[in-house]
Amino acid sequence: MDELLQVWAYEFHGPGLYRPESAGGGNVIALLMDTGGELIRGAGRGSSVLVGQAAEIEMIMNRHLLPHKLERVVREHYLNRQSMEYQKWAHCRCSRATFYRRLHEAQGQLQGMMMRRAA
Repeated sequence: MDELLQVWAYEFHGPGLYRPESAGGGNVIALLMDTGGELIRGAGRGSSVLVGQAAEIEMIMNRHLLPHKLERVVREHYLNRQSMEYQKWAHCRCSRATFYRRLHEAQGQLQGMMMRRAA
């Protein structure tokens, strides 16, 4: 689920974070600098199954089907690439343990929603 959420973040909220024209023409160091050191394996255009599932996550997130606290943690964890971890916890107004407990719960609920939609 973590990999799928990474694909969701990259495919649906990545513009401005990875710009091929500023990546030094394929320079790996420039790419790492542009993405804040975060590379996603298998998230290329060839993985259409993951992109399709990421589209389902986007729909779920846009419809606010997760409880607010869980949605906030997911957005903060996967979309906020500039903040340090302790800043993410502070933004969500919870401790580190609570942050990751909520993230785990959110991943489980998202997975359950996607399985019910597929059935």
